[in-house]
Amino acid sequence: MGRKPSGKPWLHSSTGYWCVTLNGKREYLDHDYNVACRKLKTLVARRKRELAGGHEWLDQPFSVLADEYMAD
Repeated sequence: MGRKPSGKPWLHSSTGYWCVTLNGKREYLDHDYNVACRKLKTLVARRKRELAGGHEWLDQPFSVLADEYMAD
């Protein structure tokens, strides 16, 4: 049986990675707890943006945005 999502990172003892369960899937974050928390916040924010829709430009690299600006 899988781990229930708690919204907080948990330590996967066999690999030493901090993990989180999102949408029923295990996501490996990082070995360091603080970095894992930052990555979790980024994942959750990205997922919220995807569900809200309409802000694809937030996920684009700066160079793509600059090229679009210069072309316009």
